[in-house]
Amino acid sequence: MTPDDFVLEQWKGYGAYMERKERLIEVATTVYLGFVSALLIRDEVLKHPLFVFLLWLGTATFLWSFVRWQFTLWGDAARFCNSCHTLMTEWLANPFEPKDLTPESREPDFAGVKLPKALWDQMDERAARWREMGFSDTIRAHRFQITVYGLGILWTAAFLVRAYAAACRIVS
Repeated sequence: MTPDDFVLEQWKGYGAYMERKERLIEVATTVYLGFVSALLIRDEVLKHPLFVFLLWLGTATFLWSFVRWQFTLWGDAARFCNSCHTLMTEWLANPFEPKDLTPESREPDFAGVKLPKALWDQMDERAARWREMGFSDTIRAHRFQITVYGLGILWTAAFLVRAYAAACRIVS
């Protein structure tokens, strides 16, 4: 297998992995929005505000922790795919050098995974550029995350207002 073939296969594999992470995030967000919607439209559920609040808090905590974790994995996969793409493009113009192909592993992020040094270097460069982005570039780059978290915040606010109103009716 040539280095180009290797990088191409890695790119394909992590591209598919990225898509699976996106689907998991979408499913988890849909489950949360469905759960909150069910709580919003059921008056009898809100007769026990403390129980409903604790149920919501537990669900929200676990689900949003899961979504954050999936976003982290998704971001790693995106960095991996983009690094593969860059290497394939660079190797079109300038053939790789044998030192670029030295296998290395990175602990603990990619425990036990050995990849060519050039790929690790490209991923490090990409991560450094990512950290140095300006505010507007960061916002544009995080549109998917902003949409997911924004929907969660909006529906959570609607639920909390509804639960507060129901609790006030019970008290008075």
